Amino acid sequence: MATTGAMSGAFGKIEIRTPAGTGSFTDISGSSQSVEAGSISRKKGEAYPLDSDHPLLVFGKTEGAEVTVNVIYTDVTTEAYQVALGTFETVGGATVEIRWTPGGSTAGADTYTISGRITEIDYPSFDGSSGDPIMCNFVISGSTIVHAV
Repeated sequence: MATTGAMSGAFGKIEIRTPAGTGSFTDISGSSQSVEAGSISRKKGEAYPLDSDHPLLVFGKTEGAEVTVNVIYTDVTTEAYQVALGTFETVGGATVEIRWTPGGSTAGADTYTISGRITEIDYPSFDGSSGDPIMCNFVISGSTIVHAV
C-alpha cells in the first residue's frame, strides 16, 4: 500500500535562536533554502570469538550531530546569514539553536532542533556573469538532534 503522508519540503520552516535557550526563535525561512541534517551514529564494538563464525557486538553512546543550513546571502542584519555570521564571529562562538519543520507551519508538524555552535561558515563568493542569488551555508555542531511532535 502506498503512503498517503508524503510531503514536499518546498514549504518547510527554519528558525534560529541565539544565544541558545534564551528568548524566542526567529523565522529565517525567507532567507534560507534548505537544511541538510546528517546521520547520527551509535558507537559499536565487535570482537570475533575463536569458537564462532559471527562477531560479538556491543553498543555504546551516540556520536554528535551536524546540521548544514543553506542560506541566501543578504546584508540585512536580521536575516539568516548575518545572524549566523555574528554568532560565529563572537569570541569562542556563541551558542545557537536551529529548529526546522519539514511540514512548515502546519499545526502538529514534526520539528527537529539542534543546539550547539556554528563550526563552519561560508563567506560570500559571487560571479558577475551569473544571475543566481549568492548562496552561503553554515554548519551547527551539537550533541544531538531532538525530535518533537
